[in-house]
Amino acid sequence: FKRGWTPLALGLDANGFPKRPLATAWTSIRHTPAAVRAQPWGDAKGIGLALGIQSRNLSAIDLDDVALAQAVVAELKKTGVLTRAVWTIRKRAHLFFIEETASRSVAFTCRWQGRSIKVELKSNGTQVATVPTPGYELAIDAEPRQVPSIRDAWLSLCRHMQIEPAAQEGETNYPKAW
Repeated sequence: FKRGWTPLALGLDANGFPKRPLATAWTSIRHTPAAVRAQPWGDAKGIGLALGIQSRNLSAIDLDDVALAQAVVAELKKTGVLTRAVWTIRKRAHLFFIEETASRSVAFTCRWQGRSIKVELKSNGTQVATVPTPGYELAIDAEPRQVPSIRDAWLSLCRHMQIEPAAQEGETNYPKAW
C-alpha cells in the first residue's frame, strides 16, 4: 500500500486458482486505507494488485508460457536489467513496470522458438495476482522499472529475446496502437 499500489482481495476462479477479485467494483477501488480495508479480506484466498491509474501506473507483462517466462527472468538477471517479477501459480511470470501514462490492456499471441505464446500487456482496468498469494513467488525483488509504456517495454524485450512480437486476429505485426 505504501508504494502507491492498490491491493485487491482475491477469491478462487473457475479453475480453483486465487485470481478473481472479490470486491464487486474492484476496477474503481480508490487507493485509500478505508477503501482497501472495506474489501472482503476475510474471504480472500490471495492478493492482487489493481493496475493502471489505481496504482500509480503500475503495469505488467503476463507471460503465459513456462519456458519463455524462465528464459526472460534468467536474461533479466544475467543482464542486470532488473524489474519486479513474480512466478505465478502455474510457474509462468508477471513482469512489473511503471508507465509514464497508464495504457489500455491488450492480449495477443507472439511466436518464440517456433511456438505460439499468449501474452497480455496489462494496465488500466485489469489486475494480477501477486505474492504473498499461495503458489506465487518473487522471482526478482526489485522496484518496477520505469518505462514510457508497457508496449515499449514489451517491444524491447522482443528485440532482445528474439520474440516475434505478435499476431492478433490474423495480424503479423504488433497489435495496433491503443
